[in-house]
Amino acid sequence: MPYDPTLVTWDGDNDPENPRNWPSRKKWIVTVLISLSTFASNFGIANMAPALGLISQDYHMTTSVERGLVIALYVLAFAVAPLVYAPFSEIFGRKTVLMFGLCLYLAFNTACAFAPSYEVLAVFRFFAGFGASAPLAVGGGLLTDVWPPEQRATAMAVFSLAPQMGPVLGPIMGGWITELLVAWKDIVYISSGLIAALLIAFIPFVKETYGPFILARRAARRRKEESNPELSTVFERKAETLRIKLVKGMVVPFVLLFREPLLQILVLYVGVLFAVFYLQKTTIPAVYGTVYKEKPGIASLHYLAIGLGLMIGGVIGGRRTDMEFRRLTVKNMGNAVPEFKLSIMRVFSFFPPVGLMLYSWSADQALPWAVSDLGLFIYAIGMSASVISAQAYLVECYALLAAPALLASVFVRSTMGFSAPLFGEAMYDALGLGGGGSMMAGICFAVGVPTPFLLFRFGPMLRARSTYANHKHAD
Repeated sequence: MPYDPTLVTWDGDNDPENPRNWPSRKKWIVTVLISLSTFASNFGIANMAPALGLISQDYHMTTSVERGLVIALYVLAFAVAPLVYAPFSEIFGRKTVLMFGLCLYLAFNTACAFAPSYEVLAVFRFFAGFGASAPLAVGGGLLTDVWPPEQRATAMAVFSLAPQMGPVLGPIMGGWITELLVAWKDIVYISSGLIAALLIAFIPFVKETYGPFILARRAARRRKEESNPELSTVFERKAETLRIKLVKGMVVPFVLLFREPLLQILVLYVGVLFAVFYLQKTTIPAVYGTVYKEKPGIASLHYLAIGLGLMIGGVIGGRRTDMEFRRLTVKNMGNAVPEFKLSIMRVFSFFPPVGLMLYSWSADQALPWAVSDLGLFIYAIGMSASVISAQAYLVECYALLAAPALLASVFVRSTMGFSAPLFGEAMYDALGLGGGGSMMAGICFAVGVPTPFLLFRFGPMLRARSTYANHKHAD
């Protein structure tokens, strides 16, 4: 490329303003803080679950749907907000969007403690979730800005683990507060304190990381200092309007969702896994409190079975997905096929229905609580490993459109996760723990087990017919 004196870019490979040239210590501070932010975001999903009885008394809730909405509306916001945050982070920078989201989360989460009615509480929970989803929407991009590909794996592992621990530790804290203080509003105050501490830490330690935004500020500064209006970045020269960015961020995911059978099959399974996941999480306080006669604090400790399963499933899923991909590629004469990423799902898709049957029927028959915990543990392993496999496959299939494909997946799983707590209590009341669990296990089996086998068989054909998917090795 010929030299262009009006082009503003990085000052060589070692430019200190380039986030990838930051010292490792600074990169890890950013990584830990953004990971803690995703932890705090997911912390708020079910931290109120153990206190739903107290909340119901305060606001005179009479139906299971009203109680379920306290959890569900927070999850629903996770379906909508990333579609807004993703394009705006490219316009205003990652840090600005992240700080805005956390401030929104802090404001509406704190407001929940002062809600005068159930309806107001429900609205506050939705907007708290809307703010809380900002770290999840921009965190992956932020770490991509900071870490080069060859150094990114460990940082992404920390980032991926943190949001899985939030929904586990949140209810445990909520359970002990409910038992010891008998005051659900203290759950709100403690979680707001965590958010406020993160916001304070972000101010000095987290700088802007989005390269095009940093260079645009540099160009603006130089245009003013040098009185040269021709100075610009390569990104400004091919600048997209706000409308185009919003269309790409908010419309393309739905175009893929409605036009790509391959994506539809996979996100349906992921959505079912998350719906059942949120459903089981909201039933744990009632199951262990009613069947095993445990107080809220002790009952909440059973969430650790889910947390341990998610961790083990994540580690095994990540490593085995890559190992199987390499093994099958070698076996295929060096030809890498995206469907190889689904190899482990053919095994782990059996785990969720088995775990659900074990959890529900052991609780139904009042078997020792360790048996029920084993069921939760098995379900979580299968869910975590299967979701990792699914995400890896989507990235491999859609390449340049991986971001909107993953946004489509987030939208479906959050929407289905929103619906599950609304009917869960009524379903278990009607069918019993064993019957309700059997129905959920049947759905997981019917949707999940055939998915990897169908895509292994028909995935190449679907990609070959697709307008958007990667056609390489699709024949």
